[in-house]
Amino acid sequence: MSRFACVHHIEVGVVNGQATVDMLTSKYGFKVTAIRNNSVAKQWVLTGNDVRFLVTELLTSDQKLIEADDIAVDWMPCLSGHVTQRKDSVFNISFQVDNLDLLSLEHVQVVKPVKTLAGGQVRLLTARGCLGDVHHTIVEKTDFSGHFLPGFTGLPDTTPDTTPDTTPDTTEDLAEFGWSHFDHVALSVPIGGSRSVMKFYEKFLGFQRFLVNRDESPEDGLVLSHHLRLRAMRYQRGAEAGALQRGAETDGPVLEPTDQFCLVLSEAPSLDVAGTNKVEQWMTSHPGPGIQHLALSTSDIKRAVRQARRCGVQFGQPPPSAYYTQAGKLADILEVNESVQDLQELDILIDKDQGKRYLLQIFTSPVLPTDPFFLEFIQRHGALGFGSGNITALYRSMRHMENMEVTLSADQMVPVVTQTQ
Repeated sequence: MSRFACVHHIEVGVVNGQATVDMLTSKYGFKVTAIRNNSVAKQWVLTGNDVRFLVTELLTSDQKLIEADDIAVDWMPCLSGHVTQRKDSVFNISFQVDNLDLLSLEHVQVVKPVKTLAGGQVRLLTARGCLGDVHHTIVEKTDFSGHFLPGFTGLPDTTPDTTPDTTPDTTEDLAEFGWSHFDHVALSVPIGGSRSVMKFYEKFLGFQRFLVNRDESPEDGLVLSHHLRLRAMRYQRGAEAGALQRGAETDGPVLEPTDQFCLVLSEAPSLDVAGTNKVEQWMTSHPGPGIQHLALSTSDIKRAVRQARRCGVQFGQPPPSAYYTQAGKLADILEVNESVQDLQELDILIDKDQGKRYLLQIFTSPVLPTDPFFLEFIQRHGALGFGSGNITALYRSMRHMENMEVTLSADQMVPVVTQTQ
């Protein structure tokens, strides 16, 4: 494990916290390592190596009480439209930085100003992103020896802070999935909004644009037919300071996978397809822009998919049967010594980069009762970017969502009563 993962955690705001925790543990092998309960919120930390989810169930809609809480954030006021009932949303990408004071907060809406906790060992700041209900809690830790964050209580068989006892020797389910870290997050962006989003993250956290593949236009992004435009940005640990964290070697930074994190921005390429495009449909269901899906890196995607199926996870639409035998794809599979039979049996997609660098991936169906958010399993074998095969796979998965409307039933929703006095 790295000194720390640049993504501290990703937060899921939900109607029913215990049900969400049960789903993440029973279907995806994560382990509850810490909890925090008070009059404002119930919160659970679920961990698998450098993957950490914070599940939050708010117990009040009183904005003053939520604002006064050290950690809890209300995602509901940031959703588009007039949402009158509380709903689920993956809304907070938390980053851990070396020095919080080096962040540029110009044009950033700070939701919770800098708070110093645990006698100065932890400093927190929460800001609203530039897109829908997306937030960012920025964490700076100095010799913190507690569990997760101040106020959280560790559960048995967990080690304080970043190293829960979830090695394959002690947690069978986690070993089956092989989770290692967060690979990337995909954001659904309104038409024409990607440039302003990139500018925000470049100034706020030091994200840098990179080209998805050789076919991408630096100006227009990567356009897939008339349905989808993608642009991507990469964050590297220490980027908020304008320089990377240096390793022992003198010729440059030494970066582990957890030192880097990507944002993939997806939008419809033109107004001509507004309303019928799958990105626009996702935003209608959410509602508004937001975190569309999250990619979990696994050390063994075939084993992970088999375990997920046994646990009841539903995956998106499989590729056409000819996908694995078409000339170019079959040649790629054989060149990297993968099994055509295994990939086809498990509906795993392959995307080959230059040489023998490639990646394997698969998308789930929506995982939350009242939101279209879904997960991606990904295993990289040297491939660093997002090739055209990736893009096609993403669009295919989004097409699968078209006939899977998220039903907001009365037993899944909680009325929102905003109290400001």
